[in-house]
Amino acid sequence: MTITHHLKIFVCLSVFVLIFTLSTLTIQNAEAVSNGKIAFTSFRDGNGEIYAMNANGSGQTNISNNSTVFDHDPSWSPDGTKIVFASLRNGNNDIYTMNANGTGQTNISNNGMINYDPSWSPDGTKIAFVSIISSDEIYTMNANGTGQTRLTNNFVFDIDPSWSPDGTKIVFTSNRDGNFEIYTMNANGTGQTNISNNSTAFDVQPSWSPDGTKIVFSSARDGNFNQIYTMNANGTGQTNISNIVATDIDPSWSPDGTKIVFASNRDGGDEIYIMNADGTGQTRLTNNDTSDADPNWQPIPDTAFFCSPPTFGDWIVSSSCTLANNVVAPENVIVQNNSILVIPSGKTVDVNFATKHLLVKSGSGVLIKSGGKIF
Repeated sequence: MTITHHLKIFVCLSVFVLIFTLSTLTIQNAEAVSNGKIAFTSFRDGNGEIYAMNANGSGQTNISNNSTVFDHDPSWSPDGTKIVFASLRNGNNDIYTMNANGTGQTNISNNGMINYDPSWSPDGTKIAFVSIISSDEIYTMNANGTGQTRLTNNFVFDIDPSWSPDGTKIVFTSNRDGNFEIYTMNANGTGQTNISNNSTAFDVQPSWSPDGTKIVFSSARDGNFNQIYTMNANGTGQTNISNIVATDIDPSWSPDGTKIVFASNRDGGDEIYIMNADGTGQTRLTNNDTSDADPNWQPIPDTAFFCSPPTFGDWIVSSSCTLANNVVAPENVIVQNNSILVIPSGKTVDVNFATKHLLVKSGSGVLIKSGGKIF
């Protein structure tokens, strides 16, 4: 796909004021690797399939298209180009990967065991998953399925692995203490520690926030209904954020950490909802007579441009930019430091020259990353 960005900037230079000159920024042949979709499992076609939809619930599409068996537990790769999931299609429950559009479905576990709950590492090189030999234990493997390594060894349920954003730890669920609790461990399996420490009810399905400071999980501590809780990464500050008489499960963070997607039966069937990270703004996204569950939000990778501009005195206007790593500009990224503006994909923006100039120091460039950071 070819994406062209036109940025018109007039720069005026005087003794104290920049003189506006016209400049055009063009970015071509860039593949959009991430658009923030939500993958989930749905039974609307008679069996479990992997679907994807836009973050507002529109465009719900079956992408696994396997009408014969159960596909479930989708998890996006960190660059947003692939999905790992579990499937019964080979007689065993194996771990598969596929491209974001559903093509290239490949069995990567191939170990003759029951495998489920896959989760990508932040650098995309490994996948954590659960495999049943004599009990449900957590393993890691390379993204191509090689190097399968057991991390837990308890003859109980160790399930629901989720990586920390820096890749050094894995949060998971275990019932080794008599009921289900949230644990963390190092990525090599050492240092397994109970952080929820709630002996009265089940705590399950943890997911680490993108900034690494919080963990969201589902807990039944408020009676017979699971609710969505958040806590600090060390287990303190446990707070009920969904607060409704229903079963709320399968929480997953949005890429920017501002929202949480989850499944709930509050309106009768299991449906996908989103809410703000503090629990406000709970909104239903799916509406089916069957079950929609296992939501997972597509990561938006660090989108980078490198601008190598011509010299124009002590300050210059950037007129030539190329995309790094074949990625596409994020929507409406405006960086205040050095007054740098990145326009939306495929659009021309009239710049308010009093407040936004695309300027960098002479002889240098600017690396602009998604989220407004400059390197």
